[in-house]
Amino acid sequence: MKDILNTLREFGLNSLEAKIFLLLTELGSAPVSVVAGRGGLKRTNLYNVLEKLAQKGLVTEHEKGTIRYFQAIEPDSLIQIQEQNRRKIEGNIRDLKEIAPSLDAIKSPLMIKPKVRYFQGKDGIANLLDQILANESFDAFFNPETSYAMYPGVLDNFLNNGNIRKLRIREMVVQSPEAESYIKRIKNPNHQYKRLPKKYVIYSDTLIFGNRIAFISYKEGAIAVLIESEDIVRSQKMAFEMMWKSIKAA
Repeated sequence: MKDILNTLREFGLNSLEAKIFLLLTELGSAPVSVVAGRGGLKRTNLYNVLEKLAQKGLVTEHEKGTIRYFQAIEPDSLIQIQEQNRRKIEGNIRDLKEIAPSLDAIKSPLMIKPKVRYFQGKDGIANLLDQILANESFDAFFNPETSYAMYPGVLDNFLNNGNIRKLRIREMVVQSPEAESYIKRIKNPNHQYKRLPKKYVIYSDTLIFGNRIAFISYKEGAIAVLIESEDIVRSQKMAFEMMWKSIKAA
Protein backbone atom coordinates (compact mmCIF):
# COMPACT_ATOMS: atom_id res chain seq x y z
CA MET A 1 0.00 0.00 0.00
CA LYS A 2 2.86 2.38 0.84
CA ASP A 3 4.43 1.78 -2.58
CA ILE A 4 1.12 2.56 -4.28
CA LEU A 5 0.74 5.83 -2.36
CA ASN A 6 4.34 6.81 -3.16
CA THR A 7 3.76 6.12 -6.86
CA LEU A 8 0.58 8.19 -6.87
CA ARG A 9 2.47 11.06 -5.23
CA GLU A 10 5.12 10.81 -7.94
CA PHE A 11 2.22 11.06 -10.41
CA GLY A 12 1.65 14.56 -9.04
CA LEU A 13 -0.85 14.02 -6.25
CA ASN A 14 -0.43 15.25 -2.71
CA SER A 15 -0.89 12.83 0.18
CA LEU A 16 -4.60 13.54 0.67
CA GLU A 17 -5.37 13.35 -3.05
CA ALA A 18 -3.52 10.04 -3.31
CA LYS A 19 -5.43 8.67 -0.29
CA ILE A 20 -8.82 9.64 -1.71
CA PHE A 21 -7.99 8.31 -5.17
CA LEU A 22 -7.00 5.00 -3.59
CA LEU A 23 -10.20 4.92 -1.53
CA LEU A 24 -12.30 5.46 -4.66
CA THR A 25 -10.38 2.71 -6.45
CA GLU A 26 -11.24 0.33 -3.59
CA LEU A 27 -14.88 1.41 -3.30
CA GLY A 28 -15.73 1.76 -6.97
CA SER A 29 -18.59 4.21 -7.56
CA ALA A 30 -19.45 5.78 -4.20
CA PRO A 31 -21.16 8.86 -2.74
CA VAL A 32 -19.24 11.39 -0.69
CA SER A 33 -20.77 10.14 2.56
CA VAL A 34 -19.30 6.68 2.05
CA VAL A 35 -15.87 7.97 1.03
CA ALA A 36 -15.80 10.38 3.97
CA GLY A 37 -16.83 7.67 6.40
CA ARG A 38 -14.27 5.17 5.13
CA GLY A 39 -11.45 7.70 5.13
CA GLY A 40 -12.41 9.55 8.30
CA LEU A 41 -12.63 12.83 6.37
CA LYS A 42 -14.80 15.93 6.56
CA ARG A 43 -17.21 16.29 3.64
CA THR A 44 -16.26 19.91 2.98
CA ASN A 45 -12.58 19.03 2.57
CA LEU A 46 -13.48 15.95 0.56
CA TYR A 47 -15.51 17.93 -1.99
CA ASN A 48 -12.56 20.28 -2.56
CA VAL A 49 -10.18 17.39 -3.18
CA LEU A 50 -12.65 15.58 -5.45
CA GLU A 51 -12.98 18.76 -7.48
CA LYS A 52 -9.20 18.92 -7.96
CA LEU A 53 -9.03 15.23 -8.90
CA ALA A 54 -11.83 15.76 -11.43
CA GLN A 55 -9.95 18.72 -12.95
CA LYS A 56 -6.94 16.44 -13.38
CA GLY A 57 -9.14 13.88 -15.12
CA LEU A 58 -8.60 11.28 -12.41
CA VAL A 59 -12.15 11.13 -11.06
CA THR A 60 -15.52 10.98 -12.84
CA GLU A 61 -18.90 11.95 -11.43
CA HIS A 62 -22.49 10.86 -12.08
CA GLU A 63 -25.83 11.10 -10.31
CA LYS A 64 -28.28 8.49 -9.09
CA GLY A 65 -31.44 10.31 -8.22
CA THR A 66 -30.31 13.27 -6.14
CA ILE A 67 -27.07 11.70 -4.94
CA ARG A 68 -23.71 12.43 -6.58
CA TYR A 69 -21.41 9.45 -7.02
CA PHE A 70 -17.67 9.62 -7.68
CA GLN A 71 -15.42 7.02 -9.27
CA ALA A 72 -11.66 6.79 -9.89
CA ILE A 73 -10.52 6.23 -13.46
CA GLU A 74 -9.06 2.85 -14.45
CA PRO A 75 -5.33 2.14 -14.04
CA ASP A 76 -4.91 1.97 -17.83
CA SER A 77 -6.25 5.52 -18.06
CA LEU A 78 -3.57 6.65 -15.59
CA ILE A 79 -0.94 5.24 -17.92
CA GLN A 80 -2.51 7.00 -20.90
CA ILE A 81 -2.42 10.33 -19.06
CA GLN A 82 1.27 9.88 -18.26
CA GLU A 83 1.96 8.92 -21.88
CA GLN A 84 0.29 12.15 -22.99
CA ASN A 85 2.35 14.10 -20.46
CA ARG A 86 5.51 12.40 -21.69
CA ARG A 87 4.80 13.32 -25.31
CA LYS A 88 4.08 16.90 -24.27
CA ILE A 89 7.34 17.11 -22.30
CA GLU A 90 9.31 15.62 -25.19
CA GLY A 91 7.80 18.24 -27.49
CA ASN A 92 8.72 20.99 -25.04
CA ILE A 93 12.30 19.70 -24.87
CA ARG A 94 12.58 19.72 -28.66
CA ASP A 95 11.28 23.31 -28.77
CA LEU A 96 13.68 24.41 -26.03
CA LYS A 97 16.64 22.87 -27.87
CA GLU A 98 15.69 24.86 -30.94
CA ILE A 99 15.51 28.19 -29.12
CA ALA A 100 18.51 27.63 -26.80
CA PRO A 101 21.03 29.12 -29.30
CA SER A 102 18.82 32.19 -29.69
CA LEU A 103 18.62 32.62 -25.92
CA ASP A 104 22.42 32.37 -25.67
CA ALA A 105 22.80 34.94 -28.46
CA ILE A 106 20.84 37.62 -26.61
CA LYS A 107 22.81 37.28 -23.36
CA SER A 108 24.82 40.29 -22.41
CA PRO A 109 28.58 39.62 -22.68
CA LEU A 110 28.93 41.54 -19.41
CA MET A 111 26.60 39.21 -17.54
CA ILE A 112 28.23 37.63 -14.49
CA LYS A 113 27.52 33.93 -14.20
CA PRO A 114 26.39 33.05 -10.68
CA LYS A 115 28.88 30.91 -8.77
CA VAL A 116 26.39 29.92 -6.07
CA ARG A 117 22.89 28.62 -6.75
CA TYR A 118 20.14 27.57 -4.38
CA PHE A 119 17.52 24.85 -4.86
CA GLN A 120 14.52 24.13 -2.68
CA GLY A 121 11.76 21.53 -2.46
CA LYS A 122 11.27 18.26 -4.29
CA ASP A 123 11.37 19.72 -7.80
CA GLY A 124 14.43 21.80 -7.02
CA ILE A 125 16.33 18.81 -5.62
CA ALA A 126 15.29 16.67 -8.61
CA ASN A 127 16.54 19.38 -10.97
CA LEU A 128 19.92 19.50 -9.22
CA LEU A 129 20.27 15.70 -9.30
CA ASP A 130 19.52 15.72 -13.05
CA GLN A 131 22.37 18.21 -13.52
CA ILE A 132 24.70 15.89 -11.63
CA LEU A 133 23.62 12.91 -13.76
CA ALA A 134 24.67 14.85 -16.87
CA ASN A 135 28.29 14.34 -15.77
CA GLU A 136 30.30 11.19 -16.34
CA SER A 137 31.39 10.83 -12.72
CA PHE A 138 30.98 12.17 -9.21
CA ASP A 139 32.05 11.51 -5.62
CA ALA A 140 29.61 11.68 -2.74
CA PHE A 141 28.96 11.45 0.99
CA PHE A 142 25.49 9.94 1.23
CA ASN A 143 22.98 9.22 3.98
CA PRO A 144 20.08 7.22 2.45
CA GLU A 145 18.20 7.32 5.75
CA THR A 146 17.41 11.03 5.49
CA SER A 147 17.06 11.32 1.72
CA TYR A 148 14.80 8.30 1.17
CA ALA A 149 12.56 9.31 4.06
CA MET A 150 11.71 12.52 2.19
CA TYR A 151 11.88 11.72 -1.53
CA PRO A 152 12.11 7.98 -2.24
CA GLY A 153 10.98 8.32 -5.87
CA VAL A 154 13.50 11.03 -6.70
CA LEU A 155 16.40 9.06 -5.21
CA ASP A 156 15.33 5.79 -6.86
CA ASN A 157 15.27 7.59 -10.22
CA PHE A 158 18.74 8.99 -9.52
CA LEU A 159 20.13 5.54 -8.66
CA ASN A 160 18.46 3.86 -11.66
CA ASN A 161 19.85 6.45 -14.08
CA GLY A 162 23.32 5.94 -12.64
CA ASN A 163 22.92 2.18 -13.11
CA ILE A 164 21.73 2.55 -16.70
CA ARG A 165 24.38 5.07 -17.76
CA LYS A 166 27.12 3.22 -15.83
CA LEU A 167 28.47 6.46 -14.40
CA ARG A 168 31.74 6.41 -12.47
CA ILE A 169 30.61 6.90 -8.89
CA ARG A 170 32.37 6.71 -5.55
CA GLU A 171 30.19 6.99 -2.47
CA MET A 172 30.83 6.89 1.23
CA VAL A 173 27.59 5.93 2.93
CA VAL A 174 26.56 5.86 6.57
CA GLN A 175 25.81 2.54 8.21
CA SER A 176 22.06 2.00 8.50
CA PRO A 177 19.37 -0.46 7.32
CA GLU A 178 18.37 2.07 4.63
CA ALA A 179 21.96 2.23 3.42
CA GLU A 180 22.17 -1.56 3.15
CA SER A 181 18.92 -1.61 1.15
CA TYR A 182 20.32 1.10 -1.12
CA ILE A 183 23.60 -0.77 -1.64
CA LYS A 184 21.75 -3.92 -2.70
CA ARG A 185 20.09 -1.96 -5.52
CA ILE A 186 23.40 -0.83 -7.03
CA LYS A 187 23.77 -2.60 -10.41
CA ASN A 188 26.42 -0.37 -11.95
CA PRO A 189 29.89 -2.01 -12.10
CA ASN A 190 31.45 1.49 -12.03
CA HIS A 191 29.61 2.42 -8.83
CA GLN A 192 31.98 1.96 -5.87
CA TYR A 193 30.95 2.45 -2.28
CA LYS A 194 32.46 2.29 1.19
CA ARG A 195 30.69 2.26 4.51
CA LEU A 196 31.67 5.03 6.89
CA PRO A 197 32.63 3.90 10.41
CA LYS A 198 29.58 3.81 12.70
CA LYS A 199 30.84 6.74 14.74
CA TYR A 200 30.52 8.99 11.68
CA VAL A 201 26.99 10.22 10.97
CA ILE A 202 26.35 12.78 8.24
CA TYR A 203 23.14 14.79 8.22
CA SER A 204 23.32 16.16 4.68
CA ASP A 205 24.59 14.82 1.36
CA THR A 206 27.64 16.15 -0.47
CA LEU A 207 28.25 15.53 -4.19
CA ILE A 208 31.44 16.60 -5.97
CA PHE A 209 31.47 16.72 -9.78
CA GLY A 210 33.47 18.68 -12.35
CA ASN A 211 34.36 22.03 -10.80
CA ARG A 212 31.18 22.09 -8.70
CA ILE A 213 30.08 20.81 -5.33
CA ALA A 214 26.52 20.40 -4.05
CA PHE A 215 25.33 20.25 -0.45
CA ILE A 216 21.82 18.84 0.04
CA SER A 217 19.74 18.84 3.21
CA TYR A 218 16.46 16.93 2.96
CA LYS A 219 15.15 18.36 6.21
CA GLU A 220 14.39 22.00 7.00
CA GLY A 221 12.24 22.30 3.87
CA ALA A 222 14.67 20.41 1.60
CA ILE A 223 17.36 22.85 0.48
CA ALA A 224 20.52 22.54 -1.58
CA VAL A 225 23.47 24.79 -2.40
CA LEU A 226 25.51 24.39 -5.59
CA ILE A 227 28.92 26.07 -5.62
CA GLU A 228 31.11 26.45 -8.69
CA SER A 229 34.70 26.93 -7.57
CA GLU A 230 37.84 25.07 -8.61
CA ASP A 231 39.60 25.92 -5.35
CA ILE A 232 36.74 24.72 -3.13
CA VAL A 233 36.31 21.56 -5.19
CA ARG A 234 40.05 20.81 -5.09
CA SER A 235 40.04 21.10 -1.30
CA GLN A 236 36.93 18.95 -0.93
CA LYS A 237 38.25 16.30 -3.33
CA MET A 238 41.48 16.14 -1.34
CA ALA A 239 39.50 15.57 1.86
CA PHE A 240 37.39 12.94 0.08
CA GLU A 241 40.49 11.14 -1.24
CA MET A 242 42.08 11.06 2.21
CA MET A 243 38.98 9.55 3.78
CA TRP A 244 38.40 7.15 0.85
CA LYS A 245 41.92 5.74 1.21
CA SER A 246 41.64 5.47 4.98
CA ILE A 247 38.48 3.33 4.89
CA LYS A 248 38.69 -0.32 3.97
CA ALA A 249 36.72 -1.54 0.97
CA ALA A 250 33.20 -2.87 1.68
